[in-house]
Amino acid sequence: MELILNELSFDGQFQTQDEFVDYVLDTLIPVLDIVIENRIPLLKKSDIYNCKITKEATMQDLLMKVNEPSMSLLKSYIVNLGYCEPYGDVSSLTDPAAEYEYPASAEEPNCFTEVIERGIVATAPALWL
Repeated sequence: MELILNELSFDGQFQTQDEFVDYVLDTLIPVLDIVIENRIPLLKKSDIYNCKITKEATMQDLLMKVNEPSMSLLKSYIVNLGYCEPYGDVSSLTDPAAEYEYPASAEEPNCFTEVIERGIVATAPALWL
């Protein structure tokens, strides 16, 4: 089994950084525990850290904050999952000749086109599990 991170759902989904911190602690960390424990490949874009978490801040901005225990915890998980392959956009199965229909307007390949081509489960801050 593989999972794909839905990078399109990061598009300013959280109103504040505190809201994202709560999400990380309450939802994301428990899911990542299962992913790591079961060694489930998590496909993501190679530039996922440039995605906006709030209207102003990227994931990279938040991860670089000092004295923020939840972000330090998330960094440790990202070391295990995020700064390593597999990257969905590097090993993309999206067919450039195909016309895909999905509920977003986004550059291809993206999480939706990869889910269609790979026939696998997608996950996101909205958690598609």
